[in-house]
Amino acid sequence: MKHTEHPYWHRLYKYLEDFGTRYQNIPDFFKDRIQRYGILSLFILLFGSFMGTWMKDKTFIFWSFLLGIIGFIRTYLIFRTADKKTYEIVEGLVTGIDGKNPVTENL
Repeated sequence: MKHTEHPYWHRLYKYLEDFGTRYQNIPDFFKDRIQRYGILSLFILLFGSFMGTWMKDKTFIFWSFLLGIIGFIRTYLIFRTADKKTYEIVEGLVTGIDGKNPVTENL
């Protein structure tokens, strides 16, 4: 009997290869934010689920799961913004700070 590979594995491999190529082409500023949000979201999801299970608190697990998913969505939105290049780079020189904040009035 001939062993054939499942076609979905090829599709997954192609998608991951495409993702890696797209990730290499984004600026380092976005890469840093994507990594930080992704790691923080994973930590919240895993540690919160573990602690909620240990404490036998379903609401803790629910909120940990919700915050983790929201973090992953935020990570994806940052990646999409960087990948589609829908951001603006603003350059300039700050000559003064004018504001109504009492902390900045004397600067």
